Order: sequence, then C-alpha cells, then structure tokens
Amino acid sequence: MVHYHSEPNGVAYEASEKAGALIDTLMSPYNRKLKECADWLAREAFQSDLFQARLTELIGGWSVQLGKDLN
Repeated sequence: MVHYHSEPNGVAYEASEKAGALIDTLMSPYNRKLKECADWLAREAFQSDLFQARLTELIGGWSVQLGKDLN
C-alpha cells in the first residue's frame, strides 16, 4: 500500500495505486457503522460490570468447549 524511496533529505513515502480503494472502503457507510458499533461496545465493556460478567461467562464457555474439542 505504501512505497518508499530515498531522497536527499531522508526517506519519502507515497501511497500505491491500491491505497485509494482501501481509503474508500474504510470510509464506506458500512465501515462507519461498524466503527460506531465498536465504539459502543468499548464504552459498554468499560462502564458496565454486568456486561463484562456476561461476556466473560460466554467467552469462558466457548474456550472451555473449544479446549474439550481439541483434546
């Protein structure tokens, strides 16, 4: 995504041809909504003891089940 080359003053960086498509994807309505949901989740996780307890309960169950399946 990024090209670099030597310049007299140091290293210069420039975006590759594919960088524009990545930026467009990151700025899409879907990704904006995804970021909004991730921000909400982060706030809830840090502010709610009940949320953290429930998440730990669910993830803990998955890890135990996965461990049994791998043995």
